[in-house]
Amino acid sequence: MARNRMLSQRSWLFFVLSIFTFLVLVSVSCNIPTKATIEAPKEAPQGAPQEPQQEAPKDAPVATVEVQSSQAQPSVNVARDYYGPACDSGEEEGAPYHWSVELLEDPATGKLEGTIKFHACPGGGRAVYRVSGSTDNGTILTLAGKKVSGGGDLFDTAPVQETFTFDSSSGALSPNLAP
Repeated sequence: MARNRMLSQRSWLFFVLSIFTFLVLVSVSCNIPTKATIEAPKEAPQGAPQEPQQEAPKDAPVATVEVQSSQAQPSVNVARDYYGPACDSGEEEGAPYHWSVELLEDPATGKLEGTIKFHACPGGGRAVYRVSGSTDNGTILTLAGKKVSGGGDLFDTAPVQETFTFDSSSGALSPNLAP
């Protein structure tokens, strides 16, 4: 009986030590960081060149850029868009006006380029011209055009090439292919 008692005490001790070991392992695993943190080195590695650090003045520019001669004159195009009378309601969104003049002007050269669109609404067809030209006084524009797209009767009867005159102050377009 004494022997049985000794065995039961050993079993009990083994059980307690197993629980204690388990708790220690759980506690340690909970304290392990999940992400490694890397700190920046405080000093340069051995053999790396050492430069004295100087602080820049607070009002110093970040960078100095030399302007080239091609950058001195901006080459931004100026948009000019003009529209004729609106078509009746129910017309397509792509051509809501009888005519439109949409141009870009290069300020350095004064050359104009763009499109003139005609729409013989309702249902009379369309004609689109790619145009280029110039202006003498800023209001009268002379534009040479070539028909590039369209459809319907207007496209069939419109000339392949045409020279247009447009007065931007009065809105008079000549010839007006879709009055």
